[in-house]
Amino acid sequence: MTIRVPLAAVVLALIGAAPAAEAARHRLPEGYRWGRCLLKVGGETLISGPCGYEIRKGGEFTINGPRQIYDGIHYPDASDCGACVQSRDYWAVVYRDNDGSWTGYGNSDIRATHGDIAYRTLTRSGACYAGETDAGRTTDGYVYPGKPVRICLWRR
Repeated sequence: MTIRVPLAAVVLALIGAAPAAEAARHRLPEGYRWGRCLLKVGGETLISGPCGYEIRKGGEFTINGPRQIYDGIHYPDASDCGACVQSRDYWAVVYRDNDGSWTGYGNSDIRATHGDIAYRTLTRSGACYAGETDAGRTTDGYVYPGKPVRICLWRR
């Protein structure tokens, strides 16, 4: 007897894609935990609900959406191959700058493994940090304003 499984199901099983409802079964790297997060940039909600997070010394932290995949867990260890790192969800990093202020960065596309959105000085209020993205200038001289950003992490 032959059992036929749709290719999409096999691919999802191999890369470890996990919908939010299945987040608790999705493996995380050492040092990460499951929590609840909110990431809003420019009025668009990028993460809302279950998330993987890591808290570092001094309160700095990283959040990852529930469908994020990790090297060494969901695909081969990419420590020797920066181009091999993969992303399947939004993520953000919040850290303390040299002057003691809070800042950070994140991705604007779920496939991006390097942050392409910089967060200006963030102000903490409870479990949330709020501020703006960096403003910028296009090659033709147009100046675009920063967008509001809000990053929250609740340990559960």
